[in-house]
Amino acid sequence: MPGRSSPWAPEGSLPYHGNVTPEERQPPSATRRRVQASPPKAESEGRAGCLITGALLGIIVGATFAFYGLPPILKHFYGEQHVPAGQAYTGDAKTIRVTSAGIQAPTGEVGPMMVVELAVETNKTWTLNASDVTLQFPGGGDWQKAESIASADGLTSGPAFEFRPADLATEVRLRVFFKPTHAGAPTYLHLADPLIRFALDPGNASK
Repeated sequence: MPGRSSPWAPEGSLPYHGNVTPEERQPPSATRRRVQASPPKAESEGRAGCLITGALLGIIVGATFAFYGLPPILKHFYGEQHVPAGQAYTGDAKTIRVTSAGIQAPTGEVGPMMVVELAVETNKTWTLNASDVTLQFPGGGDWQKAESIASADGLTSGPAFEFRPADLATEVRLRVFFKPTHAGAPTYLHLADPLIRFALDPGNASK
């Protein structure tokens, strides 16, 4: 009968237990599990920290270059029109020329200022912002932004001058003010809208 050893079985043989599958015949030690080896935790964390630090440094360097270094490069290579000293820019329904540049003596509570005078004639409304007007000095360095713009008669003054319909088709004289923070006379006046570089007459700019 199944489950009982036969009296005729040879000595030392195993008792018969019925039909046994091959998997059941293997001893427990024959079945093994594969263990996945995990990478060293400290090494992976250190690598992630280096990547984050590198990304942050890249963002900082890129933002600094875009803010300080890129605008002059773009103006030089992409569309800035160069106007020689004493000549006028004509385009986009505008005529712009520099009439003088020099240091203005202190007046009242206002200290000495670098003043660039412009003669502008336009056939369409337009706003000239002081932040779009810069002076370039010899020897490199950052271009100096204007502080304010005023009409020649002094009736209008502020961070921008707006050309209204009443100003169209007539020549408007403007005075652009800069703080005299650089030694020597400026060499170029730059406009950002439209993109123009006016060469300044060294003799006229020192007056």
